[in-house]
Amino acid sequence: MSTAFDRAGIRERTAAFIVGHKGGETMTYGYYAKAGELYRLKDAVDKAATVIKQDWLTN
Repeated sequence: MSTAFDRAGIRERTAAFIVGHKGGETMTYGYYAKAGELYRLKDAVDKAATVIKQDWLTN
């Protein structure tokens, strides 16, 4: 997944946050419950999924 985020041009900090590599902080509603942030994170995941489909799931 990290490779796909990198190839999709996702900022490393965003990718680290999505895959859970952000240390020292707990997962609370206050941390995640930000609509704008969630849309940005979803966009990053969608871009990485496109790379996975193109690079690894097509003939």
